Amino acid sequence: MPKIEMELQEPLHGMLLSLKPVIETILEEEVSFDIFAGTIIQRGIQAMLDDIIPNEPEILMKSILLMHQDNPSFVANFINRMLEEGPGNQEAKQKLGFVKHDE
Repeated sequence: MPKIEMELQEPLHGMLLSLKPVIETILEEEVSFDIFAGTIIQRGIQAMLDDIIPNEPEILMKSILLMHQDNPSFVANFINRMLEEGPGNQEAKQKLGFVKHDE
C-alpha cells in the first residue's frame, strides 16, 4: 500500500485530529489513524467531484457520450453494471423495446 507523508499547518492539523473521535462515535468503534485519514480524504475527493461534475442532465449525458467515444468498452461495462444493480433496468428495457408498454 502506498505511504504518504505530509506536514499539516495549524489550525488544519488540530481540525483534522478533532474529528477522529467524531468518526469513532459514528462508527461505534475505534479506528486506526490511517483508516480515519483515508475516510476524510475519500469524503473530500467525493465533495470535490460533486462540486465540479455538471449537475444538468443534458451536460452529463453529453459527457457520458464523449467518454464513450474515448473508451467505449469501459463506459459500456459501467452502464451494464448500473443496469444490473439499479432500479432503472425495467425502464431501459422498455425504451429499447424489449418490454411491452402498459396499455
